[in-house]
Amino acid sequence: AAVFCKSEKSRTAAAENFRDEISGNHPDMLEDFAASLDAMPTAEDFQAIRDVVTSVRNLVARCNGLEIAALMAFLEGTSDIIMPTLAALGERLRLNGSCHTYIEVHTAADGDHAALFMEGLEEEVSLHDNAEDIISEVETTILNFWAKIFEVELKS
Repeated sequence: AAVFCKSEKSRTAAAENFRDEISGNHPDMLEDFAASLDAMPTAEDFQAIRDVVTSVRNLVARCNGLEIAALMAFLEGTSDIIMPTLAALGERLRLNGSCHTYIEVHTAADGDHAALFMEGLEEEVSLHDNAEDIISEVETTILNFWAKIFEVELKS
């Protein structure tokens, strides 16, 4: 993401986020979290979300810094909603260990990352034509993604 962003703030936000995700081994942390919930995705699960995942991949593949900065701001910003929901689920199921580690790490870090991406996004917007239309398209893509992941209908 940092490679494609025009603004210094967006590049910094992307670099810091990437460093935290990789150095904290977040992919394995997510897998451990899913395993602790006995919720490892199946081939059928992957197939069910293939189209929305492909739409996000296609968005990133366009290598547009504004799109990527907006996507990251949306994704990091959703932790305020998702992490408390996951924490309540973990508590209701009396889970600990991997479940709590994932939630605690992301609750603490994602708010900071979201703020950095929002600052970067403000700067990035000023460097692109049709920024509002571009951000609207990213918003639609990510809302469709979350709706499919969580199997909810979007209100028009």
